[in-house]
Amino acid sequence: ESNFSFGFDLREQQSGNYPHPYEYEINALKYSGKYLKPNEPTLYLDLEITPYSWVDKLSDFETVVEKLESVQEFAVDLEAHSYRTYQGFVCLMQISTRNEDIIIDTLALREHMHKLNSSFTDPKILKIFHGSRSDIVWLQRDFGIYVVNMFDTGQAATLLQFPSASLAYLLKHYCNIIADKKYQLADWRIRPLPDPMIQYARSDTHYLLYIYDRIKNDLIHSGNAQSNLLMVTWQKSQELCLLKYEKNPFNKHSYQKLLEECKTPLNSQQLTVFEGLFSWRDRTARKSDESVRYVLPNHQLLQIATTMPETLVDLLGCCKPIPPLIRVYSSDLLHLIKEWKQGTVNSLRNSADESSIDASRSTSASIEQQQTYFPNDASDDMEMDKMIDEDWKAISSLENIKKTHLKAKLHPINTKHTC
Repeated sequence: ESNFSFGFDLREQQSGNYPHPYEYEINALKYSGKYLKPNEPTLYLDLEITPYSWVDKLSDFETVVEKLESVQEFAVDLEAHSYRTYQGFVCLMQISTRNEDIIIDTLALREHMHKLNSSFTDPKILKIFHGSRSDIVWLQRDFGIYVVNMFDTGQAATLLQFPSASLAYLLKHYCNIIADKKYQLADWRIRPLPDPMIQYARSDTHYLLYIYDRIKNDLIHSGNAQSNLLMVTWQKSQELCLLKYEKNPFNKHSYQKLLEECKTPLNSQQLTVFEGLFSWRDRTARKSDESVRYVLPNHQLLQIATTMPETLVDLLGCCKPIPPLIRVYSSDLLHLIKEWKQGTVNSLRNSADESSIDASRSTSASIEQQQTYFPNDASDDMEMDKMIDEDWKAISSLENIKKTHLKAKLHPINTKHTC
């Protein structure tokens, strides 16, 4: 029975903790009949001969809206951009039916995308996703689209204990197709989209309905008489549908999560600089609508906090390559670092218990573990270093830098980002 209640509690309004608008519909779904029976797999058409549509005009989009309301199931995936924007935004929506592939330019049709909510929330239409956690939240954040009745093939792969739950593994396992993942970190804002990127995007959903047929049968055959594995997959998919988009507000303790991943113990001064840098980076990213890693990658943030540079040469020496906004705000940043350091000294002078400050350090690393990087972020930061380097080569002067992050933004069209 659903816990959905009509009306809002005042405390929920103040905290922003609203009930999921489709909580009742999602919880009311009862999986039986065809949802628990084996499927006769419907083999996918070859990609080259499958009808395909690029949709960036309202008239074509309205046709897609009507078409999706008349099918029994369709596969969905999203491509998003998060490097040159603080919040992130969806650039493409890929949809596949049993006989057609559709790519919707969500940048061009952003203000109309909500019209898809009718098919996405129709409990009689099954939506197939792979690894839907981010997609569910992005759909809500950018378009006000919710999902009712969804099957996540990633959840199924995990329950079947496959060597990997990735889509690439399922493509090889069920379709004998080797996925080309070189466009995984591509810039999906590009218009017109190159043909190789279109083919990559199509492949994310083109085979997914066939994979659903096959993996559903495997769940039935591997489970017990009550189809326990299949039922658990439906339940986990239901739980994902109940996710809600919520902003993560910044607070003075936000830096601690990142600090816990650090393998370098910091003294009280370094810790203060680290906290200050983390806060400054977030403010600068919000103001400039850039990602925090574009403003200052994690490993560079740690390097600056560790060395606490006093000169411009030393500051820029901590950043290779040098992020454009660090050059813009280098003088201000040096002044702030000096203030953070001095504030720590004054605090120590006025405190009789230095151990209370040491106790605030969020690190469990030993001296032997000292390293000036974040292992979980190293590969991402290397990739972003390359992007920063490419951006910086295109900028020849301080004036051009300011124009780049205040005016150009590299957004191909005017889009309103939902915060």
